[in-house]
Amino acid sequence: MVGEDAASQPGPRAGPGAWRLAWVVALLVAAIVFASVAPELAIDGPDVNDSALHLGLAKRASEALARGESPIDFWHPDVGLGYPVFHHYQHLPHLTLVAVHRLLLRAVSLDAIYRWSLGVLLALFPLSMFVAMWRMDFGPVEACCAAMVTPLVSTPGLYGLGLESYLWPGRGLYTQLFAAVLAPLAFAEAYRAVRTGRRLGLAAALIAATLLSHLVYGYIVCLSTLSLLLGSGHRGRRVVRLAMILTAMALATSYFLVPALRDSAFANHSVWEEVAKWDSFGARAVLSALVRGELLDHGRWPVLTALAFAGVGWAIWRGPLRARLVAGLVVVWTLLYFGRATWGRVIDVLPFASDIPMHRFIGGFHLFAIPVIACGLAFVLRSTHPERSRIRVALAVGLAMIVLAPAARERLAYVNRVAAMKREAASAVAREHRDLAPLLERLAKLDKGRAYVGLPRWGDQYLRAGAVPLSAFAVERGIDTLGFLWHAMTLSGDLQVWFDPDNETHYRTFGVRYPVFDVGRPAPAFARKLETFGRYALYEVESVSYFGVATVPMAVEVTKRTAYKASEAWLFSALPAAHVFPALAIAGHVPEGATVVEMTPPALQRVFTDMKSPSSVGRIVRSADRWSSEVELERPAAVVLRANFHPGLLATVDGHPVPVFPVTPGFAAVSVPAGAHAVHFWYVPSTHWPWMMLGALAVLLVDRAAVRMRISGVDA
Repeated sequence: MVGEDAASQPGPRAGPGAWRLAWVVALLVAAIVFASVAPELAIDGPDVNDSALHLGLAKRASEALARGESPIDFWHPDVGLGYPVFHHYQHLPHLTLVAVHRLLLRAVSLDAIYRWSLGVLLALFPLSMFVAMWRMDFGPVEACCAAMVTPLVSTPGLYGLGLESYLWPGRGLYTQLFAAVLAPLAFAEAYRAVRTGRRLGLAAALIAATLLSHLVYGYIVCLSTLSLLLGSGHRGRRVVRLAMILTAMALATSYFLVPALRDSAFANHSVWEEVAKWDSFGARAVLSALVRGELLDHGRWPVLTALAFAGVGWAIWRGPLRARLVAGLVVVWTLLYFGRATWGRVIDVLPFASDIPMHRFIGGFHLFAIPVIACGLAFVLRSTHPERSRIRVALAVGLAMIVLAPAARERLAYVNRVAAMKREAASAVAREHRDLAPLLERLAKLDKGRAYVGLPRWGDQYLRAGAVPLSAFAVERGIDTLGFLWHAMTLSGDLQVWFDPDNETHYRTFGVRYPVFDVGRPAPAFARKLETFGRYALYEVESVSYFGVATVPMAVEVTKRTAYKASEAWLFSALPAAHVFPALAIAGHVPEGATVVEMTPPALQRVFTDMKSPSSVGRIVRSADRWSSEVELERPAAVVLRANFHPGLLATVDGHPVPVFPVTPGFAAVSVPAGAHAVHFWYVPSTHWPWMMLGALAVLLVDRAAVRMRISGVDA
């Protein structure tokens, strides 16, 4: 390392005894974390948050693999009226669950593996921070302090790195937890690789794994690595090394990123999501929360907040480059957390800024605040001079326990409270098991249309077993259900929230055939009761299937941000009842020969209101399954698949390929001539293997390239 910036060199190395003690403390912290959350994880209870979606995705990936399909790009019919979720969404955590399930020869259920993996990941998080501090040449005291403070972060449901983001009934951010374990290691290895020119492949692989676990956290790590170019001396060398790491990372993730970016026009920005999701909260709100301790110490004394300020002061005053680096990144991510609400269009200079949920930049703040807090705590502990005697070591340990006790006590109380809530919910579900289990089993076998178990907007009609909505059971079990938007990536999903369970047209429009109501609720006259399961009554609307015949009079020019307004104007007109579905001209997908118009929502509403209903064009003779139907048309028309359009959808009419195009409210459709015809749709995943091979080669060969550069003198 001759010639490197002296400020980046490691300080005096601690002895092996000190590091052994630090490892003991870090492992003890991990064991305590696991033991603390184990009582909740041991409860085989249902999920009420995003955990239901993540577990459902893992199960569907396992089923796709069993069918011989791609587990990283398959059609997921169960949420948002159908969508290939993994085409646009991180998938490494789910595939890891599937891999563990198969390594255990399926002797342990995916449900149990998922639950206990939460405990393992929560225990690994402090160890990850410990190893990252070690790899960045911090001392054993700083590394040990990082392990101790990591599980103590507390925020009021702000999607940060506290336990509220993961445990029942928190946010259920499983993929974020997976990435939180990888992100510190990824940054630390990038720091070391850029400084030494070694193990570039490991750094690239860890950053790639972080990105494939959570897109925002991968983004945070990538942006943060640009700070490694700062410092005096050999900047060109650092630029070359970082460029090699990021290039290898980009190639390693290209099998996912290339298709996702290519088809990003069909990854929706839901109108029902708060503006703060994309624009964040602004400087006043963020700084106020920081000063009040809400970003690190919600519900208790602001101990970590005080230590963070102490750590930043120490880093600026007398800290080495690595400490100043993480302190600077805390400041940078605090500023970025202000978001578009403060910076306006200036922040759009960031790559992909329009599609980044900036409220999740709290993750960047937390990832680097934890090492800074550790530095602040280490500064306090060093005031006892523990190196002078064993008594002073004991004094330092006692001081650390006193300082962190309020935070640890609050976290333990939270974990116990959560376990009690889950235990109560599991008991409530168990009392309904005799009725609920056969209902869900019956719904899983009904395949002529979607189920409906209530929407949150209908209040007490949103069916629940105790505290758990039936929609959570449905998404875990793979039951195609119109209901709660477990993800908001689909164009038509935004419209489904307006579904009226007493409107027969809405059943046909959204393909809902099997509504479930409380036995005390009067059912609509057009629904036929199939069976009663305790307090649940299952009905069927026989005229509904996944397919419809429609007239497409025009195409409306839209983007994913304007499609909702066009579809909303259509839904509240007479056109759905008249089987009129205007096409959506989006990203070049439009029916051949269609008249394309660009109108404001009020103008569209007037056009839709004044449009005359056409005469009957034909009917669906038979809907064989979710993808195939037979039709009889009196004149040329469109056959609509009541599932979301996506460029991966292909179709044939009588065995001949035909173009698929989007219609309101985002469904897929094909043009069909008059007469009797068989129409078939299917989803084709992207071709991944060439990109995967290229990425694997890049990660494997980047270190060899770095060695050759050193030998040739380019990176000497």
